[in-house]
Amino acid sequence: MKEAVKTALVDVPTKTDIKNITFIRSDVAVVSCLKHITDNRDIGEKDKFEEGSKANQTFVATREHGDWSIAMAQSTLIQN
Repeated sequence: MKEAVKTALVDVPTKTDIKNITFIRSDVAVVSCLKHITDNRDIGEKDKFEEGSKANQTFVATREHGDWSIAMAQSTLIQN
């Protein structure tokens, strides 16, 4: 994520709502989310996300030594 904010994505903030968490094991979880996208980039309108854009987002989270981290993340834009 640190690398992404060094790009134009710094002007594309998102808000993520967790919809469901399924524990595969006590140390592995699949997290289903809805991501709300705001595109504040100063670029041509055809290249921007539409106002109110959303994406389905899935994380696989793992716990090691008591700390949780994201092992995998995937987003799929929801077509309006």
